[in-house]
Amino acid sequence: MKKQILIALNIMFFFMLGCSSEGNSIDPVKVEPKLPIKKIYTHNNSSSINQYTYDDQFRLKKNFYSNNVDDYYEFNYLENKLLSIYKYDNKELIVKTLFTYNEGNIVKSETYNLNLLNTVYYEYDSSNRLVKVRNVNDTPNSTDWIITFEYLENDKVKIVYKDTEYHIIQYENIKKSPFSAVPYFEAYLRSSIFRATFALGDEIKTLPPINVFIKTKSYIDNQLFFENTYTNTYDADGFLIKQVKTSPNTQSIVTEEYTYNK
Repeated sequence: MKKQILIALNIMFFFMLGCSSEGNSIDPVKVEPKLPIKKIYTHNNSSSINQYTYDDQFRLKKNFYSNNVDDYYEFNYLENKLLSIYKYDNKELIVKTLFTYNEGNIVKSETYNLNLLNTVYYEYDSSNRLVKVRNVNDTPNSTDWIITFEYLENDKVKIVYKDTEYHIIQYENIKKSPFSAVPYFEAYLRSSIFRATFALGDEIKTLPPINVFIKTKSYIDNQLFFENTYTNTYDADGFLIKQVKTSPNTQSIVTEEYTYNK
C-alpha cells in the first residue's frame, strides 16, 4: 500500500512539474519567418547601414546601427515579451528603455539616458490601436506632451501634437512592413507608430517602423506647412524592399532598402 502511495505521489509530482514547465515556456517558432537582415538608409548623398541578428527563436536580438560592430541596439526578452532595449556606443551602454505590459500591450516605457528619465504612457482602443501617448520628461527645462491618434477612413490617421498642430498620415495597411513577421514584436510595433513623425536624431533611422507610409502632411493652424510623399516597392510576398521619401519643402530625398533572409 505504501509503495502504491509513493508511486502515485511521484506521478503527481512529475505531472505538476511538467505543467509548471509548460506554463513558463513559449511555443517555439518552428518555421523560420521572413526576417529583415539589412537596411541601407540614404539621405541625399550620405548613407548608413543597419544589420539585424536573431536568436534561435527568430526574435530580434541586435540592431547594428553603424560600421562599428560595437555600436548596436540589444533587444531583451522574457519568453514572448520584449522587456527592454539597450543602446551601446563602442560597447558602452548609453541608453536603456524598459517596457511595462498590460494584456499584451505596452502601456509604459522608461528610457534612461545620461541618468535622465523619460517616461511614456500608452493607451489603446478596443482594437488594440494606439490612441494616446503621454510623455513625462525630467530633463531640465523640458516640457511634457500628449499625442492623440484618430483613425480615419482610407487608412489614414490624424495625429494631434498640440492644439494648433497635427499630422495626417496615410499608410498601406495591406502591405507588410519589414518587421511585421518578427516573432513577439507586435506589441512594440503597435506602440511605435508615432516614431515616424516625432523621432529625434537618428532614432528613425535605427529603430524598426510599423506601417508603410504613402503620404504625411503636417498642419499648423489648419494650414499645410510640410508634406512627405513615399514611393514603395514590394517583393512577391508583399514585404517592403524599397521606400523613397521625397520632401518638396526641403528638396530632401530619403531612401530605405531592405534585404531579407529569404
